[in-house]
Amino acid sequence: MSKYAAFFVSTEIHKRTVELADGSKHELHFRELPVADYRKFQIAEASKDEDVRAASISRMIAASMCEADGSPAVTVEEAMNMKPNVSSRLFDVVLSLGGIGTKGEASPPGAKSGSGTSSLSPSEADLSQSGKTPSPSESSSDGSRSTEATPSTTSTDTTGQRP
Repeated sequence: MSKYAAFFVSTEIHKRTVELADGSKHELHFRELPVADYRKFQIAEASKDEDVRAASISRMIAASMCEADGSPAVTVEEAMNMKPNVSSRLFDVVLSLGGIGTKGEASPPGAKSGSGTSSLSPSEADLSQSGKTPSPSESSSDGSRSTEATPSTTSTDTTGQRP
């Protein structure tokens, strides 16, 4: 085994149990994504084209989510039609496989400290998904949105062994 083996994407298929907002649990499979896919995501997020930005998360989900045999589970178009809360939970898994968004782990190349955007509080996220805009009374006392992170509800079960 090379002393650099940990630097490279594993060919292992990772099994994760994803719990959705409705409490249902789904056993799904994911593959690790190489840095090029993360850079494409970052570039898409910075695009002036809102359609490119809107599809960025769906592209990452479609690239990572797979069947147990490694074959693709969903297309980008299918991922774009997912419910927002489902997409969010799946994207959390994709990021966690790359060590992104987990405390103490490195960010991908070119990533800044912090996202540069405000995160929605749980109540604002619920409003956002319903199409409503939070009223001033639903925002924090200073009128700004909360940037507290919500805990992930995905498990960390894996199948197979790491190289």
